[in-house]
Amino acid sequence: MKAEKISLIIDSICKELGIDYCSINPHLVTLQEDAIKLSKIYLNLKEMVGIIQEIEDRHNLNGFKNKFDELIKELDTADHNIIKLAILLKGKIND
Repeated sequence: MKAEKISLIIDSICKELGIDYCSINPHLVTLQEDAIKLSKIYLNLKEMVGIIQEIEDRHNLNGFKNKFDELIKELDTADHNIIKLAILLKGKIND
């Protein structure tokens, strides 16, 4: 079992129990937390884009959503990168 896996397990349990713990691998714990945050942000932004589309349709604002199309493409790329990162982290944790 690698130190990273042990650190993540200890960190997770300590958080659940309200125990202040400083991991010997804080960068790995932070990286995992950041990947989760980015994933949530991505899902929220996709929902907002759907709302923008509804507003455009309701008020005949032709092209309004098009301004967000490039952002959507960038977010899709970010989503794939986040998934790759999560898989990489999971592989490291399960080693």
